[in-house]
Amino acid sequence: MDESVPRVTVAVIERETFAHTKRSLESLYVSTTLPFKLVYVDAGSPRSVFSYLRKEARRRSFQLVRYDRFLWENEAKNAAMPFVDTEFVVFVDNDVLFAPGWLEALVACADEEQAGVVGPVTCLGDPPFTVVHAAGGRAWFEETAAGRSFITEERGWDMPLAELRGDLTRSPVDSVEFHVALVRSELVRALGPFDEALKTMWEGKDFCLLAGRAGYTVWIEPAALVSHLLPHALLRGALDLRFLLHRWNRRDNIATVAHFGRKWGLRADDAHGAWISRRATIRPLELLAGKKLIKALRAIKRRVGGMTQVIVRMFASCCERYDLRTKMATDRCEARDRRTAPTVAGRTV
Repeated sequence: MDESVPRVTVAVIERETFAHTKRSLESLYVSTTLPFKLVYVDAGSPRSVFSYLRKEARRRSFQLVRYDRFLWENEAKNAAMPFVDTEFVVFVDNDVLFAPGWLEALVACADEEQAGVVGPVTCLGDPPFTVVHAAGGRAWFEETAAGRSFITEERGWDMPLAELRGDLTRSPVDSVEFHVALVRSELVRALGPFDEALKTMWEGKDFCLLAGRAGYTVWIEPAALVSHLLPHALLRGALDLRFLLHRWNRRDNIATVAHFGRKWGLRADDAHGAWISRRATIRPLELLAGKKLIKALRAIKRRVGGMTQVIVRMFASCCERYDLRTKMATDRCEARDRRTAPTVAGRTV
C-alpha cells in the first residue's frame, strides 16, 4: 500500500463557537503526520473567520464548503460526506486541540480491531490535556414495567488525566463522544444519512447504537488524545453568542430528546432524557453573569425574606424577560437566515 495516499478524510464540523477556529486548525496540522484529506464545513461563520478559512484552504489545498446559515452537527456531517472518498472519515469539532500521534493511534486501532468507530480520550478546557471529559462509555436500554429507559455511564468524567491514565486501555465500548470520532466510510454509507432530527445532543450515541446493531464494534483508544475547548462567546462577538444559544436552546433540546425517545422506543417520561435536556440548556443570564453569581442569588433567595427577597424576585423576573427577548431575537435571526440562505446545498470555495 502506498503510504503517501491518504486513507483518512478529516471532516471539520462547527460545533457551538467560531472563537477557536484558528487555534484548532493550526493544532490539527502541527500534530498530524499521517497523510489526510480535509473537508471543512463552514456554516454561517463571521466574515473574518470565513476569510481566514478561505485563505487557509487555498494555501493548504483543502475543501472548504460554505453555508450562509448555522447547521446542526448532523447536517454538517451529511454535507461533508459527498467529498469523502477515503477508507475512513474522522469527524472533528472546530474547537478541539490534538496531541501528537492522535490520528495514527485511531487508524491503528481501527485496523487491528476491525472497529467501525474509534474514539480518543477527550479532555476538556484550557490548559488542554489535563481534565478528562470522556473516555468511552456504556449505553444501554433498561426495560421496566413503566417502559423502556436509556441509561448512559461515562468513564473518567471530570477526572484529572494524570490520575486516570494508568487505568485506561484500548477496549470496546458502547459509545464514544463525537468531538473527534474515526468512522469507516462504508459504515456511514451503509447506515444512510446522519439523523438531522437529532439537533443538539446524542448524535454520537445514536450513531454508535446503530453501528452496534449493524454488527460493527466501537472502541476507545487512549493512545489518541484530544482536548475540547470551552466556548467564550461574549468575548468573541455577538455572532458567537447567537451560535451558542442556537446550539443549546431549550426548545430544540426538548425536541431532540423527544425524537430520540420515539426512535428507540423509550417511555415518554424517560427521566434521563429530561435531565439531560435541562442540563444542556444554556441561558443568556448564565453567560452574562456567570454560574457563581447565579448560585449566590439562589442562595440569597433561599435564606432571606422581606424586601431583599422581593428584590431578588424582581431581578430574577428581569433575567427571565431578558432570556425570552434574547430567544425571540435569535428566532428572528434564524428566520432571516432561512429566508436569505441559498437554495443550493452549499457552495465549495
